[in-house]
Amino acid sequence: MLVYLFRFLLVLVFLRLLFRFIGGLFRGYRQAEPVSGGARGVPLVRDRVCNTFLPEERALRAVIAGREEFFCSAACRDRALADASVSKSLAGARDLPPHSTH
Repeated sequence: MLVYLFRFLLVLVFLRLLFRFIGGLFRGYRQAEPVSGGARGVPLVRDRVCNTFLPEERALRAVIAGREEFFCSAACRDRALADASVSKSLAGARDLPPHSTH
């Protein structure tokens, strides 16, 4: 008799879990939201140095070549600024007239 009661309770627990699972699937299917930038629509920005995406409010910013860029850390920002200054100096060197060898 006790075995039948235990089986009956086990079947009830199983059915309860099964109905909760199926109900969750249907609720999730109806309430599915399109994926936007990150969790709950937080806008994400990309650090072009290390290719990391992070929330815009946590990003460091710098203006490089007239464009606002976002960075995950001061190290990435400094590296981008250094790369931009090297590129700028190389571009300036190409614009110089050739040296005369008199």
